[in-house]
Amino acid sequence: MSAAAGTLRLTLVRHAKSSWRFTTLDDFHRPLNARGLADAARMPARLTARMPAPQLMLCSDAVRAVQTGEALAAAFDLPGACVQLHHALYMASAAGILECLAGAAGAARHVMLVGHNPGLTDLYNHLIAMPVDNLPTLAVAPLVLEAPAWSAVAPGCGRIERLLRPKEMFKDG
Repeated sequence: MSAAAGTLRLTLVRHAKSSWRFTTLDDFHRPLNARGLADAARMPARLTARMPAPQLMLCSDAVRAVQTGEALAAAFDLPGACVQLHHALYMASAAGILECLAGAAGAARHVMLVGHNPGLTDLYNHLIAMPVDNLPTLAVAPLVLEAPAWSAVAPGCGRIERLLRPKEMFKDG
């Protein structure tokens, strides 16, 4: 499925549940916990059945985001050259995420972005007229943006196709 001229697809993904078990690790190095690993392993198959593959994945380089992004990239069969790790996405604000998108997305019309709160929720609320309080861990928000280029993305230019939450995705087992 290709985007119409003047539209972009942005799929926001918050990393899966992370572990607080290792108290000596700083926030950046926290891995996924057992539930996060399990959800990250089974969510991608459910996504590939519901949405087209992204052309590019931009991912925070924090451990928990990388673990989540690796599972998604494998499920969508994204070549390594289509997966970019960006330290600027670690705990980025909505403005910082948009700046990274404008600088890194290039000609890609569908970008999957794996990152963190509160920046992802703030970006979602910046782009969509119907705000949410919080994007939970491993939430997936496929957005269609009315913008000709990533540098032209503006407040309120998007619409959500369907906010996918893990509890809904996994309720049937």
